[in-house]
Formats: sequence, C-alpha cells, structure tokens
Amino acid sequence: MPGVDQAGYAGFRDRVNNHYGRIFGSATFLALVGAGVQMAIPRSKDDNDDTEDPAETLKVETARQWGEVGREMVRRNLRIQPTLEIRPGYKFSVIVDKDLILPPYAG
Repeated sequence: MPGVDQAGYAGFRDRVNNHYGRIFGSATFLALVGAGVQMAIPRSKDDNDDTEDPAETLKVETARQWGEVGREMVRRNLRIQPTLEIRPGYKFSVIVDKDLILPPYAG
C-alpha cells in the first residue's frame, strides 16, 4: 500500500543510506583476495620438469576459487539498492487500496 506525506504527495523524504561502507569494504576485500591469489600462484618453474607438485596445484586452485568467491561477493554487494531510513516520529498516511482482514474479525 502506498504511503503519502502530510501534504498528500506520494513517497517519503528522509535519510538515504547508500551503503557505501559495505560496497567499498567489499571492494577492499576483493583487492586483498586478488593480491593473495597473485602471491599464491607460482611465477615460473626453475627446472624443466613437467611433473606437477600436488601441494602447488592445491595452492593454485584454492587461490583461484577464493578469487571467484570474492568477485561474486563484490558483484552482489554492488547491486545493493539505497535504503530510505525514516526516523521515529515521522508523520505519514497510508492509502488503503485493498481489503484488510483483521484476525479477530476474520470470517
């Protein structure tokens, strides 16, 4: 049901929370994860041996997965919509545009 202010205009005006802390915190976290991924992946092999070290493979794959999780988390947090925060005592009206069924009076 839509809300109206005291003058009868649709919507409310008050504080807007844009969630900047959460967005930039996620971006900082992704930067740290990305740096960790880069440090975990070896630069190059010194020897010409083509065998893969299991511990090295585990480190590389774990770093890649953490990087993917971090990127997905930041993508999700970038889609956060701003939130309107109404302070206590804000006067408003609600336009009732459908039936209200109150529990004690339900048929």
